[in-house]
Amino acid sequence: MREETFDVINPTGLHMRPAAVLAKQAAGYDCEVSLVYKGKEMDAKSVLNIMAANIQAGSQITLICNGSDEDRAIGELGRQIREGLGEKS
Repeated sequence: MREETFDVINPTGLHMRPAAVLAKQAAGYDCEVSLVYKGKEMDAKSVLNIMAANIQAGSQITLICNGSDEDRAIGELGRQIREGLGEKS
């Protein structure tokens, strides 16, 4: 299991578009991918779960990957989160 904490740099938080980017990318890995925000853990492969968490700009989230490709998943997903999931910060 790998876990790492990231700052959300998106100016409007993880709204529909960045949540969809994250969920789509997470779904491409065989490992389980979870997101922890304010003590609540959710399936990061579900755009609805991510959006329901109402993750705001400047928040910290923890990404947890557990399975055969966890190293690759946390590395690539972490890079995308640090870069704003395709949005300018």
